[in-house]
Amino acid sequence: MPCSLLLAIDLSSKPGFARYVDGKLVDYGTLFPKREYKDCGVYPLNFLAMTEEVVSDVICLLPRFDLDDLRTITVVLEETCGGHGYAIKKLEFLHCHLNFRLREMGIVPALVRDGAWKDLVGARQNVEEKKLNGRISRQKKKKKETFLKENPDAEKAPGFRAKLDLDGSGKAKVVRRLDSKDYSIRAVYEHFGIRLKHEENDASDAILLGYSFLHGVPIADGTEEGGLRSMGSARIPTGLGVYEPLE
Repeated sequence: MPCSLLLAIDLSSKPGFARYVDGKLVDYGTLFPKREYKDCGVYPLNFLAMTEEVVSDVICLLPRFDLDDLRTITVVLEETCGGHGYAIKKLEFLHCHLNFRLREMGIVPALVRDGAWKDLVGARQNVEEKKLNGRISRQKKKKKETFLKENPDAEKAPGFRAKLDLDGSGKAKVVRRLDSKDYSIRAVYEHFGIRLKHEENDASDAILLGYSFLHGVPIADGTEEGGLRSMGSARIPTGLGVYEPLE
């Protein structure tokens, strides 16, 4: 029976991906590069070489299914509206080459703004995460003030780490401030019950990007206003995501 495939890509030099079949998450992961930009020749041709390698790996995600049996193929990418310098240049090279390859296959990708999908799936800092970051900042600030008071001749204070007892064991452990990667990973757990590690944040972003598309996130259209999410739009309820991994 024909099925529909949605491939969501968090595009970068190590793209995260998530594949949905008929609205169910079946596969996800990260495509780690075989080499770095500096190993691909001289600038700017090294950008082209690296782009071709990364995009070829992304395209290979599609033929893992029998394309003759697919009713539709949808590719979802994150819109590139921010960033600066060479980071955004690398990203635009990747998007350009991937769009050329998709056009050859007759696929027009859907682009979603970063803020739109994060708002819809709840991948923003929540109250508890804000409180934890506050505790960490206050403890580090107190350690710094104490050091400078005890060492008035010091030009600057060293970097201090915070130690907190988060599990009630009575033993404090070193903790770091939470960031957008942590919020994304937490949101994946809330929606799908999947526990991902911090280094799997590319995959978590791809999972949520695809999930937001399935739930009607606005699509960018090349205009300044296109793809912006209405502040009145409801967030997707947690615990409804379906994960049925491929055998």
